[in-house]
Amino acid sequence: MKFWTRGEVEGLLESSGLTAKTGPLAIVPFAHEVVPRRLGPVQVPGARRLNRLAERLPESLHRVTAMTYHVYSPGLVA
Repeated sequence: MKFWTRGEVEGLLESSGLTAKTGPLAIVPFAHEVVPRRLGPVQVPGARRLNRLAERLPESLHRVTAMTYHVYSPGLVA
């Protein structure tokens, strides 16, 4: 499994040439995770609850806890 930071996602989108076609892209943290749900075959007790609480953290921490991102072009959506 591979995880990318927001900066790496942005770099991949730039190098793919997508931003040249769509214009600026918005990269927004979506799902958050502070504790893995599983360690190998073992389920981590309380992980789902803790991760749901992570979504309520201040926005300044969302970049740190982001597990997935939504990427869209504001110009194409509007």
